[in-house]
Amino acid sequence: MAPLQVATASPVANIPWAIQKAHQQQAAEDLAAWKSQWPLGYNPAASVVMLPLTPLSPTSAEECSRYKDNSTDMIKDVAVHHAACLNSTASDRRPYSWTDFKERECSNSRCESLHRAMGRLSDQANAGFERCMKALQGRR
Repeated sequence: MAPLQVATASPVANIPWAIQKAHQQQAAEDLAAWKSQWPLGYNPAASVVMLPLTPLSPTSAEECSRYKDNSTDMIKDVAVHHAACLNSTASDRRPYSWTDFKERECSNSRCESLHRAMGRLSDQANAGFERCMKALQGRR
């Protein structure tokens, strides 16, 4: 008869290892999701954003609205990059609050260019929409 083998490691001893493996798996999944959303990675210095061209001779209000919607989508994308910057870097100023966007000052100097871009693009989009609507009224 073969001798009876007894396991020396208890199942409880494997819990920290299992937790570590779960954290590693989650980190790998998060990284894969990040890379699928930002295939080139986050690099505010390499980002160039231009709004769509304002319609010069609009024939309908829908054309101006389409311009505004397309501009808003681009600004939202910059805002997502800004949030990613804030989440991935430690703040070197005070805590971020919703008033920072309005005041045009970011809580993190590393994200300042994206923060300023959100405000600047928003101003440009609003001005472009107003020009489009004025051009439309001038045609009537």
